[in-house]
Amino acid sequence: MKNTSYKVQADVDSEEVRLQYQIEEGAYVTTSSGVWTVYNGEWVKLYPQAGQGTGLGWTRYDDDQYTSESKLTLADGVEVVLPNNGGDIYRSYDGIDYYNPTTNKVLGDNANDVYLFTVVFKASAANANQTFLRKEHIV
Repeated sequence: MKNTSYKVQADVDSEEVRLQYQIEEGAYVTTSSGVWTVYNGEWVKLYPQAGQGTGLGWTRYDDDQYTSESKLTLADGVEVVLPNNGGDIYRSYDGIDYYNPTTNKVLGDNANDVYLFTVVFKASAANANQTFLRKEHIV
């Protein structure tokens, strides 16, 4: 019988321990932030590659121009870009920016990355039975 598969269980080291290792081409190290290897004399993170080592993160952009006291007025049949001036920004950690409030453009890190968006707002109308909002397109 021939073995065609091998299972290796690596210890999980801290980042401080990883940075003390001698650089050896092709070495693999697992830390709490991901899997690392040495390539061309430098540590390269293999997995996960997004964000600050977790692959997960979030940013929330709250508009502070339009509020309950200062409402955005919509007119029938007039297309409006949903404004968000990013007056209040909350991040899971510093350094992630996925929206430019000046240009109203969504920003991405890499081609083929996946992002989830949630848009939350309140609306009121004089006649709710004859009022509707329609998502025309996302640019």
